[in-house]
Amino acid sequence: MDMAVIEERSSELEGARESSNAAAELERAYGASGGLASSTESVFAAGEEPVADLCLGEQCVTAVELGSAQALAEWLAQRLPAETAAQVPQWGLLKGTKPVANLFQELQEGEISLEDGMPPRRTVHVASVKILSSEGLVLVESHQSMGNGTRRPRNRPLSEKMKPGEGVEAACLRGIYEELGSELGARDKVRLLPGTYEREDEERESCSYPGLPTRYVLHSIKAVVRDLPERAFETVENEGEACCSGSGPAADQHIDVKGNVNGNGVALGGRTVGVRTHHWVWRREEEIGKTAPD
Repeated sequence: MDMAVIEERSSELEGARESSNAAAELERAYGASGGLASSTESVFAAGEEPVADLCLGEQCVTAVELGSAQALAEWLAQRLPAETAAQVPQWGLLKGTKPVANLFQELQEGEISLEDGMPPRRTVHVASVKILSSEGLVLVESHQSMGNGTRRPRNRPLSEKMKPGEGVEAACLRGIYEELGSELGARDKVRLLPGTYEREDEERESCSYPGLPTRYVLHSIKAVVRDLPERAFETVENEGEACCSGSGPAADQHIDVKGNVNGNGVALGGRTVGVRTHHWVWRREEEIGKTAPD
């Protein structure tokens, strides 16, 4: 038999298997009647749920040791290659990036660890939830509207940075609640699907902090959520509202950690930049991108 024919048939069989698996997942979730099947079943067996093991067995710096975003900026400048260190003052000013204040906040809140190396390495555990519609489409965040007025492209399923020691299920449920809101993301509307967990490790430079090596540990689970809109919709989070409130020119100023405006527009400390609005659409799974937040 011709090799091209064999490859074509193999591809068809693989596609059929994927379609069959997707159909089985939807049937388990929605039941024969098409209504969301209720279940309190855990995705993991007792004692087997993965957790965020940040900074395990590695020498890492803490927010307490650093003390401020300014100190973190100086710490990075001493450890990153000269070319990368020169970019640090521009984090938060360049499109798609975040200021050092955001990185310090991540460290302070336990969302990341920073390995004290040359260069340092940031580690993030990410809980990603592929929310399925009754037609098998995946809920995707097309973009985010940020607190400083910028638009941030995403094209990824709902995802949330995990806290130290936090389990995957808890992180997924927290992410759904925080990003979809207390009404759409209410716990009694959500079902995580057993048998759909996947883990992937990825190392690359961060887009939010250019030049900073980052290890992403992606924990992915599929889920169904009752009563979501069938068309594109938006949810408001106002992430970091306490430090990002206001509008107009004053809200776009870059402030150092003592609260002073840097006359050169340099954001060594900087205000944190949070998400104001999440924009959601339904897409086929093959149309979506990587699941790691930056």
